Formats: sequence, C-alpha cells, structure tokens
Amino acid sequence: MAEKQKRSALRRTGSALGNLVLLVLVLIPLAYIVPSAFGYERYVITGGSMSGTFEKGSLVFEEPVPVEELAVGDIITYLPPPDSGVQTLVTHRIVEMGSDENGRQVLITQGDANPDPDPWKFSLTADTQPVVRAAVPHVGWVLIAMADREIRMLSIGIPAGLIALMSLVELLGALRPSIRAAAKLEAERAAAEKAAEKAATLAARQAEQDARKAKQDRRSAARRTGDRRRAGEQRRAGAGRRVRHGKTTVTNCVCSVELLQISGGAQLRNVPLVEEARSRDLTHIR
Repeated sequence: MAEKQKRSALRRTGSALGNLVLLVLVLIPLAYIVPSAFGYERYVITGGSMSGTFEKGSLVFEEPVPVEELAVGDIITYLPPPDSGVQTLVTHRIVEMGSDENGRQVLITQGDANPDPDPWKFSLTADTQPVVRAAVPHVGWVLIAMADREIRMLSIGIPAGLIALMSLVELLGALRPSIRAAAKLEAERAAAEKAAEKAATLAARQAEQDARKAKQDRRSAARRTGDRRRAGEQRRAGAGRRVRHGKTTVTNCVCSVELLQISGGAQLRNVPLVEEARSRDLTHIR
C-alpha cells in the first residue's frame, strides 16, 4: 500500500512538473506574440548601456506614439544617423530636444549607464516613434537563442515531444483498465480452452476404455455361448454313441432292474429291454 502511494505521489509530482514546463514554454511565445496584437513592438536589449534600468538580455515592449508627443525622459529605440558609424538599433533615453535651422525636431539621447550623451544629433523622419512601456528581464536571451535555426527547431520539437508524451501517458492511463480487462478475458478464454481440451482428452480415453471393455465382454459372451454349444453337442453325441467291446458291437440299452425278494437275502437280475445279444462272445455290456 505504501509503495502504491509513493508511486502515485511521484506520478503526480512528475505530472505537475511537466505541466509547469509546458506552461513556461507556452507563455514565453505568448509573451512575445500577444503584445503585437495590441500594437506593441518588441526589442531585445543586447548591450549594457542601459544597465540599471533594464539589463542586457531583457525584452522591452514599445508603443508607437506620434513624434510630436515625445518628451525628454522617454526611452526610444531608433537607428542612429549614417554618419554616426553605428549600424544597429539603439535603445536610449532622450536627454535633450531642439530644432535645427529648418525647423525640424532634433533629438539627443544617452544611455543610462553611459557618462556622456551620444555623440550625434538626429531627426525622426517617421510620423510615429516606439517608446518603451515595459521590460521583461532575461527573456530576451531566449529570443536570441531562437535566432539560431538548430535551437529554434529544438525549442519547437521538445515541447511538441513533451506534449505528445504526456498525451500518450494519459491515453495509456485511460486505456489501462480496458487493457487489463482484455488480458483477463484472454487468460480466462485460454484457461477455458485448456480445460475443454483436457475434458475432451479424458472423454476420449474413457470412450476408448469403454469400447475395449465392451469388446472384451462380447468376446467373453461369445466364448461362453460356444462353450455351452459344445457342451450340448457333446451331451447329444454321448447319448447316442456306440460302444465297441470284443468282437461284437452293441448299443447302450436301458435295463430294468427287478429286485427279487429271496429268502435269506436279495438278488439283482438284469432284464434286457432290447433284443438279446446275437453273439455268444459278448461277455459284458455296460
């Protein structure tokens, strides 16, 4: 029971961790994509010139505002003028605003971590300018890594694999009772088939023994019938057999015996019921 509860607790912990990882992996792309639906632009801070305000690797969200609404203290992301020698976007704070001889707005920016303002002045040519409204630290590193194709493929494949694995685990958990029931039914069916096969074997053996016994009984009955027939034939043959004795052949005869009462004793006398013997050489008839 304790082992089962332990496995159940581990299963719940693993499921919770898996859900947390999936949540993080889903929220990061959402945090990057959803703001764009509300008109915000996203930039990753790759330098340290704004350290103290937001660190390197931060993800900043900027709202485009009309140029005439800009003010000193706003943090903007822009491309410095060509003669500055800087060819990448810069996210710095506006520290000074003015106009040139043609009446165009001129801006001067500075990084919060830099001791001096940027060595260039510039004018904005577009009607709107993105201004930083929020920043999320460290998330930018993920987006920087996503710029690599292999990492991007892994970042897509790993969550997809985790989702598929968790779905498979849940599916197996849902199907486990059905699998167990099917296995039990199969075991019962195999046991029933084995029992039926054993019963059929025993029945065949019993039938064979019964047939062998019936055959033996028929042979014994036939033997007894033959014995009785032969005994009858022998009795019939014995009743009419002829007896040879000496030179004369006679048949058995039935004699009546008269018991004569003689004074002083008894005397037996044979009285033949058949013809007298024809030969004088007959000495004894039995």
